[in-house]
This record gives sequence, C-alpha cells and structure tokens, in this order.
Amino acid sequence: MKPGYLRQLRSNKNKKGFIETTLAKVANFRKGENLEKGFVTMKEMEKLHIFNRAYAFSKWLFNHTGKFPKSHRFSVAVKLENTILELIELITTANMRRNKMDFLARADEKLLYLKILSRLSCELEFINVKSYEYAAKELVEIGRMLGSWIKQQQTS
Repeated sequence: MKPGYLRQLRSNKNKKGFIETTLAKVANFRKGENLEKGFVTMKEMEKLHIFNRAYAFSKWLFNHTGKFPKSHRFSVAVKLENTILELIELITTANMRRNKMDFLARADEKLLYLKILSRLSCELEFINVKSYEYAAKELVEIGRMLGSWIKQQQTS
C-alpha cells in the first residue's frame, strides 16, 4: 500500500465515514476492547486461522489494488478493499460473540462478493491471470474455513 493512500481515502468525503469507522474499530481492537468476553489481544486473534488467512490476503490485495488503472481505482479497487476489511471485521466480531451465525452468514456473503470482484478484476485485466489464480485459491481456502466454522456452529 502506498504511504499516503489511507490519508487520501480519509479525505474522500464519500468514503470518510466508513473508513473512519473501520479505523476506529481496528484501533479499539488493538487496545483490546471486546464486546462480550473482556479483552482480546492480537495474540489471541492470531490463533484463529481464518483471521490469519484473511489478514494475509488483505495485505496482498492492498498491494495489488494500488496498481489498478486510475479510472477504476476508486470504484472496483475501493470496493475490493472495503469488502476485505468488512470480512475481517465480521470474522473478528463473530469470534467475540456468543451468537456467531448472523456474523458468519454475512461474512459468507462478503466472501462471495470478493470472489465476484476478483473475477471481474481479472476479466478487465486489472490483475493478471497468475494473480487471479492466487486470489481464487486463497478465497476458496477462506471459504472452506468459514464453511467449517458455520457447520460447527449449526451443530452446537
């Protein structure tokens, strides 16, 4: 990600509210604020494999969306970035809540949306085929982990 990219996104009035809210939630998460269990640290979140996979994918994705053509950087690229951030937020929130199914179902929807946007990016040649294959493989693996988590919640 380019150094001034978040600063540039913060100044964009259309995206300002979402980005500030997301950044505030990340800051609160880093402080250890939790919704139900008390404190959650990054060390505890790193034990959650789906979080690690989604987090690593988000770093990869942010590096690639910065290379999108300017004409689509603030449409497709921003939607991809916002969707991966929302997915990570839903995974984190689901991990902290007793009733996880609502959050896991929404995370599954965001994952499907990510798959569609990734395919669109490849077809419009914003990313090359090799990058698309990597993205597809990672999203399928995150989907497997999420599906297992949903099944486990349905049986308990």
